[in-house]
Amino acid sequence: MSQEPEDVKPKLNLNIAFDGQQITVKVKVNMKFAKIFEAAEKRFGKDSAMTFSTRREKPLVKVFSTFAERMNMDTKTLRFYLNQDRIRPEQTPAELNMEDGEEIDATLMQRKRVGVVVYQHWSLLHRITLGWPHYESENEIGAPSSRYQKFNHGFRDVVQRNTGLLLFVASQAFYSMMDTAVKVLHGIDPPVTTLQLIIVRMSITFVCCMIYMHIAGIPDPLLGPKGIRHLLLLRGFGGFFGLFGIYYSLQYLSLSDAVVLTFLTPTCTAIAGSAFLGEGYHLRQAVASLVSLAGVILIARPATIFGHPSDLPGGNRPGETVSAAHRLLAVGAALLGVVGSSTAYTTIRAIGKRAHFMHNMVFFSMVCVVVSSVSMVVTRTPIIIPRQLDWLSLLVMIGIFGFVAQMLMTMGLQRGAAGHVTMALYTQIVFAVILEYIFFHTIPQVLSIIGTTMIITSAIYIALTKRNEKTSPIPTFSSERDGLERPLLSEDVSPTYDGRTSR
Repeated sequence: MSQEPEDVKPKLNLNIAFDGQQITVKVKVNMKFAKIFEAAEKRFGKDSAMTFSTRREKPLVKVFSTFAERMNMDTKTLRFYLNQDRIRPEQTPAELNMEDGEEIDATLMQRKRVGVVVYQHWSLLHRITLGWPHYESENEIGAPSSRYQKFNHGFRDVVQRNTGLLLFVASQAFYSMMDTAVKVLHGIDPPVTTLQLIIVRMSITFVCCMIYMHIAGIPDPLLGPKGIRHLLLLRGFGGFFGLFGIYYSLQYLSLSDAVVLTFLTPTCTAIAGSAFLGEGYHLRQAVASLVSLAGVILIARPATIFGHPSDLPGGNRPGETVSAAHRLLAVGAALLGVVGSSTAYTTIRAIGKRAHFMHNMVFFSMVCVVVSSVSMVVTRTPIIIPRQLDWLSLLVMIGIFGFVAQMLMTMGLQRGAAGHVTMALYTQIVFAVILEYIFFHTIPQVLSIIGTTMIITSAIYIALTKRNEKTSPIPTFSSERDGLERPLLSEDVSPTYDGRTSR
């Protein structure tokens, strides 16, 4: 049971003033909750102020979470209301059409016992008054004065507005480092098989995920929520083929060519979204898909079209070349990986908020380990025992780089609009070219550059056209453990390709 905020006069007031740049929060301690705020009162005093950097267009989540942290409270125990309507942390003052002087009611969850029945009671904790004063000059209190302060203020503002984008760029750097480690490992004798690589990397990911979920107290850490376990299993199988495709192709393709082929996933995902999720797929997107296919042909350079060149780059050592047959086989494996990645991402889109993002990672890693182990037994693939320190170090680096990349990517998607953030996916080709030149002394050929440009241009076009389309509704997962109806993910999953979700 729950009830709306009591209509009582609060003694704890937060006066938040928006000027487009700063928020000033003044807190007066309510003696009714003296025990809760005792530490905060000693630290800040009754009339002290806390200042946050924000904008009117930014979500209120940072304001709420920072205040709760400084007050030594859990954000799960707070609810915020505007005119009896509940406010979500991801909403912005501009979105709420808040006017000068409007108040936000913040309520505190309390548990009460009546006999053997325990129910939740929401008591009014404080009100937040919002206003929008304007600086008349740069010398007003709180306004930046020196050039250094202006630069520092502007730099922090840019970083705060693009935190999700920067995290996503960092994830692409770690993915490129992981791919480089895989390619270097293929060149060390004895060469490790693709299946064993997957087992090692995903075992590390699985262990890290289980530790995180145990610490965070996420329910059903191994099997996931009921009703969508078949989707989680399908996501795992799709992710396995996506991972197998990129790892196998790195044996015979250059790093940049293998990476750019993964950019076909937005095209396949758009087609799958249209077929299975009812999302739009128009003629212009079909044309972009054909352009991408032409780019793949330029990168693969099949012998039936381009003859039989004898020195195609793509070996695992500097200056090493591969045959046209091996290159074509690697391209086929990469395309299989694209289909797997598209399957995984479409499934994640169908799952939506009904599962924690860690459930996706657990099923992904668990299925990869099981399928790879069974495949090695069936095909009688020998297990390579590391005998060199370099061999073992690269194997561990692959697992760590992959896990860090997935975490940064997920954090980036949660902190920014997916359509804006995932544009950073294409920075991976920059990292790939740089690392490829450093470790393999390889410069992309002209046809590969042209094919890369065609694929990236088509993928960006599809992403931009998908951004303005209406997405299919996703059901909300309700947690019965704490009685709060709240999504486990902080933001909805956009149909725009997230880059390396399946990997």
